Amino acid sequence: MVCCCSMGQSWGKPCQPCPPPGSRDYILLCGSKPGEFMNPMTNKTEEIDECNLMPNMCNHGTCMNTPGSFHCQCNRGFLYDSDTHQCI
Repeated sequence: MVCCCSMGQSWGKPCQPCPPPGSRDYILLCGSKPGEFMNPMTNKTEEIDECNLMPNMCNHGTCMNTPGSFHCQCNRGFLYDSDTHQCI
């Protein structure tokens, strides 16, 4: 299961509203920090790898996972568009 709470959206199927940030349910589902999820196999929080999760991000560049987020390093001649998460 992937938690999108850190992105301020929803999770699961069908998309269920995320619990309030900081609540016990939120921490159990999403981890205690943005960009984390609770791994049900290990019962530990793990970093979400946005680059691996959304491989179409950062076209014309390289997606670099960072704690709680990601960064697009665009190829020469391209600029990052934060609305589309693409190098254009």
